[in-house]
This record gives sequence, C-alpha cells and structure tokens, in this order.
Amino acid sequence: MKNKDKILLCDVDDVLGSLVSPTLSIYNKIYDDNLNTSDITEWDITKFVKPECGNKIYDIMTSPSIYDIVTPLEGALDGINFIRSEGIRVVFVTAAFLSVAGRKFIWLEDNDFQPTKENYIETFDKSLIIGDYMIDDNLTNVRSTNAKNKILFNAPWNLGLKWSGNRANSWSNIIELYKIWTNNKEDNG
Repeated sequence: MKNKDKILLCDVDDVLGSLVSPTLSIYNKIYDDNLNTSDITEWDITKFVKPECGNKIYDIMTSPSIYDIVTPLEGALDGINFIRSEGIRVVFVTAAFLSVAGRKFIWLEDNDFQPTKENYIETFDKSLIIGDYMIDDNLTNVRSTNAKNKILFNAPWNLGLKWSGNRANSWSNIIELYKIWTNNKEDNG
C-alpha cells in the first residue's frame, strides 16, 4: 500500500452519480418542457427552467426520492475501486440540504461505493476538508480546496469557466491523471 496516508476527496452529485439528468426528467414532465443536461451551461439551474418553476427546481433536486432514480456514472465505481486498490483513502464529500441529509450515504451504499461514517462528510464548505486529491464538478470547490492534486469533473455547467488546472471528462480520464501524478511524483493542480 504505497499511498497509505493519501486521501481523495470525492464529490457525489454529477461526479459519481447523475443528479441533474433525473431532476430534469421530473421537471420536464411537470412543466411540459424538454430541457437536457447539456442545456444547463451555468451553475444556476434556475436560469434555464421555465419562470413558473424558478426556484422550485430545487424542490425536485433536493427531494429524498430523487436518489431512487440517480444512477452511477459510467466507470465511477471501477474508478473508486481502483483508487482504493492503490491504497488511497476515499472520502465522499458532498453538499446536502437537510431534506437529503444522509440520503446520499444510502445511495452510495446501495450502489456498492462502500461508504463508512468515517469516510462520508456533508458540508457546503469543502475547503475545510483536508485531502491530497479532489474531484468535483463545482469550480469553487476545486479552487478552494487545500488538495494539491485537483480535478474539475467536466459538466455542461462548468465548461465555460476558466480553469487552467486538470479537467476530466470521464472516470478513465481521472485514472489516467492519477497514474501521471503517481508516476511523476509531482503535485499538480
């Protein structure tokens, strides 16, 4: 276990599991719209929904039942398992409103990500959590982390943002970056 003391901080929503897609599916049925994930090109999703929906989109997104239809992203579980096999401690760090507090932990369990109470943190300020690596789709979190190796997980809402650091389109990209970092023994970000 060459990396015994290393920690990966990993976001959950839209890094491990697709949250926006099922949210839009429900929204489209309720509001007779046809929004796709690719239409959401900024973090503030309310800019893309119908005015009569507005902030109600967050009622859908923060409903505990949404996690009944969230599906893991392709390669996410294999990626987490690979990182663990390298001796890296994986800590799931996620923002959670009270309505879904604890629900993401259950989702992680149900999808075999094997969270533990020691490796699961709900917080809106991820800069408080210490780690060596971070993967997140929110540029604010990536910029504010103390992790030396940072990956912005590409999503339509962050593609237009300036970030000169590492980006990944998939979990296979994340594994490639990890291998580069460990082979070069350099800190990147």
